[in-house]
Amino acid sequence: MKPHIFFIIISMFLRSSIFSQSEDEETKDADIHIIKQNMKEFVLREISSSIDDAIAKYFTKIKEDGSWEDVDYKTKRRANWPTTLHTYRMRQMATAFNFSRSRFYKNPDIRDTILRAGDFWAVKDLQCPNWYPNIITVPRDISMTMILMEDHLSRNRFDSWIKIAQRGTAETSGANLAERAIIQILTGCLEKNIEKIEDAVNKVSSDTKIKESIEIQSDMSYHYHGTQYYAGGYGLVHARMFGKLLFILEGTRFQLPDDKIQLIQDYVLDGERWIFYKNMVDYSAMGRGISRIGQSLEISTGAVPYIGMIAEIPKFRYRELRDFYDRLQNHKPIISGNKHFWKSDIMIHRRDNYYASVRMYSKDVANAEVCNDEGKMAKHLADGVTFFMNHANEYESVFPVWDWRRLPGITVKYSQEPLPNNPRIKIGSTFVGGVSDGSCGAAVFDFNREGLSAKKAWFFFDDEFVCLGSDINCASETLLLTSINQCNLNGDVFLNDGNKTMKKEKGVHDVKDALWIYHDRIGYFFPEKSSDKLNRKIILRNDEQTGNWNRINGNLSDNEINSDVFSLWIDHGSKKSDFENSRYSYVVIPDTTPEKMELYKTNNPIRILDNSERIQAVQNASNNLTLAIFHQPASLPISNDVRVSVNGKCLIMIRMEGESCIIAASNPEPMESPLIIDINIPLTGENCRWDEKSKTTKIRFDLPTGDYTGKNVILIVKRKTVTLSE
Repeated sequence: MKPHIFFIIISMFLRSSIFSQSEDEETKDADIHIIKQNMKEFVLREISSSIDDAIAKYFTKIKEDGSWEDVDYKTKRRANWPTTLHTYRMRQMATAFNFSRSRFYKNPDIRDTILRAGDFWAVKDLQCPNWYPNIITVPRDISMTMILMEDHLSRNRFDSWIKIAQRGTAETSGANLAERAIIQILTGCLEKNIEKIEDAVNKVSSDTKIKESIEIQSDMSYHYHGTQYYAGGYGLVHARMFGKLLFILEGTRFQLPDDKIQLIQDYVLDGERWIFYKNMVDYSAMGRGISRIGQSLEISTGAVPYIGMIAEIPKFRYRELRDFYDRLQNHKPIISGNKHFWKSDIMIHRRDNYYASVRMYSKDVANAEVCNDEGKMAKHLADGVTFFMNHANEYESVFPVWDWRRLPGITVKYSQEPLPNNPRIKIGSTFVGGVSDGSCGAAVFDFNREGLSAKKAWFFFDDEFVCLGSDINCASETLLLTSINQCNLNGDVFLNDGNKTMKKEKGVHDVKDALWIYHDRIGYFFPEKSSDKLNRKIILRNDEQTGNWNRINGNLSDNEINSDVFSLWIDHGSKKSDFENSRYSYVVIPDTTPEKMELYKTNNPIRILDNSERIQAVQNASNNLTLAIFHQPASLPISNDVRVSVNGKCLIMIRMEGESCIIAASNPEPMESPLIIDINIPLTGENCRWDEKSKTTKIRFDLPTGDYTGKNVILIVKRKTVTLSE
């Protein structure tokens, strides 16, 4: 229970006794007091154990005029504006001043330093070329400092500081609105302006809803800056602001309505929870944040206390939230399963011991952005980029030395030409989507960009996932590659050619005869031998790469960085006779060892049923699961005596469990008529009809439309005995 519960009880009493009467000053003051107390508790919750060491340094480096000797006050940098160190230090010092366990608690010298620093900023009124620090970062720091130091502000000082804090008005929408609304709530409390608080809360409440293009989507993914997947950037900021808002409004009449709280919980659990793995956040969800140093770890760690705040609201799914919060705090496995976000063209597949995701884009979903000179090399970040992790640090800090034309999972025209900055683009592809039963799934990317086309597919099972590509074509003769992985080199690399296993020394190797390759607990298995159109050349590079942060983020250093990198890719050739209608196939086995890989080659459960321009399909014998992508109406044998046919483009999965048959189907393209799946075995159940003449069961799928186009439907049917009369 919070220490200010006494004020909550008083507020409840006042509201119950005068609810039907006009609001008086006592009621206003009670709610304002609670918000201030909540805000102070929020700040003290965020306090670091090392805050005193930081405060001591701030104290020794501040100059007489209230500026700091080590803060750059002249920079014109747009992103991560370093001048905000000034207002950040003010807020930190004010926190220590109010923290009873700090040696600077109620220290008059610290108080005077805070006031001097605030006066310097109020006089100089420094401005960043980018709006964000001026409207959010600085007003947030100033308003929070004022809440903490309110009793020590003279009237003149209060008036000069509040002018800066007031710039954080509740405008725009989504994450930015939520941040600005909190600032407006704080300034409303400082001014004792109840209408201002109500306005901010009402704007957030009205904005908290499922939208068709930006922010929270119907599948609980998140878009920002257009229809760009941003769950780990703005989406996570939005979730954090929800937590902060719920916390500071607790115990007041301003708390968000129940339906908004329920949506917030659903969004965190069914959307944001999926992108956390151990102490990291999926890089595919971070947008341009991937070009910031240590961003994945920072935003993952920073989100934990806010999720805890949402979990404190004892309603709806709060027990799930508390479990999620506990797992994040104690580094426990978070969630296991498979989820396709049909609104954002991303599939996430995870088990307790590994994480994988594939990110795509289409006519409805944009790829990535270059903004404020960040994400300068982001052109291919949604071209089917496939991240997979065991440890969670496989890609940490590799990005300045990455070859940004060989991102994991993509098929690309390869050259040494600089990558152009063409952010937030869409492509004309419509057959981009997935199918999932919550445990396993398949994703398809009918890729077509700048004269290069390919049918790319991913099939996710329990212990491995399969990557297929077919119908690869290019309008011009140029080197074509499909990248398998590019990550930090960690330990030895082993290769097996079918006869023996050998360690590969550092360098660049042509490994076209590889049956499997192993590196850092991940195995890469090549199920089909090289042929004219398959795996023309596999290249392994386990060597040093050079780069710098400035090449991907113009706000960072151009100092040269050298790092050892593991890279594996397929060279499709550079002539039409080499790559025309080419294809590829490989299997990724996470959390394995060289010994297990040796066994895998003789106990491989994967069977590639087809990999053509018509069908891409894979079967896993270990769990009787078949995943198939039909690029057109077609028929596919899935065993010696079972054949499946469809009447249109679709993705399907069929899992046989005894007498039951679980079938899931989807189509990212709207269908004018129902999808009909024909299976030549007798089945009974919802939407099933046995046809005696054709000896097939016809199963009708009424697939979702509108905002839910691309979401799959699951039916459970059973085998039936057919009598002669039938």
